[in-house]
Amino acid sequence: MTGQERSPEAEFLARLDGLTTDISGTARVSLAEMPGRMSLSRYRELAATRGGTVEGISRSGGSLHFQVKRARTSATTQRLGPEFLSGPSLTELRDSPPAREEAARVLRETSVDVLSDAVLDAVRGRHLAWRRKVVRFGWLSALPAVFAFTGFLAPDLWRDGHTGAGNVLAIASLVSVVLFAVLLPLPIRFEKSRKAAIGDYKSAYERVVSAALVPSGRSRE
Repeated sequence: MTGQERSPEAEFLARLDGLTTDISGTARVSLAEMPGRMSLSRYRELAATRGGTVEGISRSGGSLHFQVKRARTSATTQRLGPEFLSGPSLTELRDSPPAREEAARVLRETSVDVLSDAVLDAVRGRHLAWRRKVVRFGWLSALPAVFAFTGFLAPDLWRDGHTGAGNVLAIASLVSVVLFAVLLPLPIRFEKSRKAAIGDYKSAYERVVSAALVPSGRSRE
């Protein structure tokens, strides 16, 4: 090996750095004309340093290729909760011709502009507003439910001769049960409203993502 040649590690990392992934975050890395070979575990370790995972090995034209999947950006963030959206960012979708075509079709059919940042922000705002209500009233309904269990202590107080205290605790427990029954439907109703508020956009977004994934899926067959 001359001084100008790269080591197998350096060459593989250079090829990883030059990858262009498809909409699913997957790309093929050719091992053709590598200055040397390494163990599969070493390839996996190097891919991990670039935020990728080796998901498969294929042979094409007499050369080996690794299918490397990189972590994708997401259309949602941690604070939004897992029930909002999970998938490629709008930037990734805009870079996909099939996604743009499907987005235009969706816009004509449903008037939902999937690739608009302003539309996504508005949907995100509705999601957050309803989610705050779900969480808030979920906690409010949980508090009387917890306190209702203190009613089980009333018989002990009665047996010990603390009739008044036992009666107060029993009444308080009964009131807590009633409050729980009144409050419990609220977070359930708010969760339904949250899903309805984002439902149209979520369905449209999933259509666009599905359209973007089809070409890459066929190319891997």
